[in-house]
Amino acid sequence: MKLSTFQTLTGQARRRFIAATCAALVMAGPDASAQQATITPNYKDYLIFEGISVDEKGKQHYLDVHIAYRQACLNAIEYLKKFGYSGAQAYAIIGTAPCQGHISGVVDIPNACATLWLPTEIFDFDVQPSVDGPILHVKGGVDIPLSPDR
Repeated sequence: MKLSTFQTLTGQARRRFIAATCAALVMAGPDASAQQATITPNYKDYLIFEGISVDEKGKQHYLDVHIAYRQACLNAIEYLKKFGYSGAQAYAIIGTAPCQGHISGVVDIPNACATLWLPTEIFDFDVQPSVDGPILHVKGGVDIPLSPDR
């Protein structure tokens, strides 16, 4: 891409171009020409959290995948809190980890089902369910600052 073309990019297109260029430079090293990075994370073990289209108050939402995915995320957050993470820390992990979100079923009327796949290999300890239950591994004392709702 020529510099004049880059100067015409605005907003999200410009940010995507900068991110792709930076990733390519990091992957290629200082002596190589810039190329787009093609390496993607490859995980084989996942914890899978399921959610259905019933909200926190028990109200059923007809085939609402958004509610189902939110419930899957909330289930993952609650599970991570059992290892000592605070709610905000668990939310940050889910927001930054290479999770996969799947619409797992919309044929089970009236419920929609969505799943969140969290790779287990990103953790320094075993997060798989066990007979003994979750073991506290993290001190949740360091919290992530939250912006106030307005």
